[in-house]
Amino acid sequence: MRFKPTKPDQVVQFRVRGAYMGAWARSVGAEATADLVSRMSTILQEEVRRAAREEATPRTRGNGQPLTLPNTDSFFDSFHARVRGQRTVEVVCTYPFIRSLVEGRSPYPMPWLTRAAGVPVVPVERADGTVVLRATPGPGDRPWVHPGFLRHRFLDVALRRARERVADVAAEALGDAALNQFTNLVKK
Repeated sequence: MRFKPTKPDQVVQFRVRGAYMGAWARSVGAEATADLVSRMSTILQEEVRRAAREEATPRTRGNGQPLTLPNTDSFFDSFHARVRGQRTVEVVCTYPFIRSLVEGRSPYPMPWLTRAAGVPVVPVERADGTVVLRATPGPGDRPWVHPGFLRHRFLDVALRRARERVADVAAEALGDAALNQFTNLVKK
């Protein structure tokens, strides 16, 4: 069963990445104004979602293999960029298992899914929509082992792409500012 928050205070936000936009803007010779930082945060959010969609392409996964990125709109829409302070942009995610997906996690036992813990049966939904009821291990049996999570690097890809796009936007903003300055000088 997936965690679906019913109230806004149940949503847990996890800061997955932050970037200081002042350095990005200075790298192309522009000043990090509030408008430019806002445009940079929009670009970063778009690139994170795009990179996540590309990495979440459906792959075949056998039993016991680490889990891949979910290929659902709720996962992609859980990423948001927000401006913290004057020049820092953070990528925030509300997906419950994002930390495990970004950092990776090795296989681990699940002792809470046993009959001794009070869970006799677990419903497992298959790809075709049918539900299979699996009996959990008994009191003397070893608990099931979760296959773990692969470490995903879509955030690194997104940051690289966002830097390239931000350089174009900042250069364009710098060019517009220079053109405005030149027009003001010509008018005088």
